[in-house]
Amino acid sequence: MNFYFNSLNLYNFHFRINSIKFLKFFVLIFFMGILNLFKKKKKEVKAQPKFETEREPSLLEQLCKDDKALYDDLSWSLYLDPRGKGSYKEAIKKAEKLEKEGKIFDARIAYHHAGSLALYESNIEGIKRAFSKVAELGGRKYERLMEVPEKAIEVAQEFYKRELKSEEVSKE
Repeated sequence: MNFYFNSLNLYNFHFRINSIKFLKFFVLIFFMGILNLFKKKKKEVKAQPKFETEREPSLLEQLCKDDKALYDDLSWSLYLDPRGKGSYKEAIKKAEKLEKEGKIFDARIAYHHAGSLALYESNIEGIKRAFSKVAELGGRKYERLMEVPEKAIEVAQEFYKRELKSEEVSKE
């Protein structure tokens, strides 16, 4: 009989522990449900219709008109303000020096700089020389710029005339 009571007490003990575990689990779920009621609900994001707005063409786009290739080449090569960036002769000497030293990447950048300054100085031979070296050293090929350097100089001069004039007015 003693054995029977011991096993009955053991059964009651396990029953009580399992009941406590169940109650803890139930209380946890209950309070989590209550907490979810107070949680901020996420707002649904509605897809906004995209409105296409017409943008005003830039000064360079206006000057190049329908010549998209020339616009692309000049947009990669014109400085907004080339004043104080040196001269074409200085830049081409530096580029040749870098090329002789084997610094091809730096030389390509220096030739590009020289070509941009040649555009500012209206130097047709400098434009052809510098941008052909840029293409030779693995850079971007300025095909339209090389085909019509006179037109490129004309557009660049008009660009600098308007851009630098407006900059001087805004500084005052």
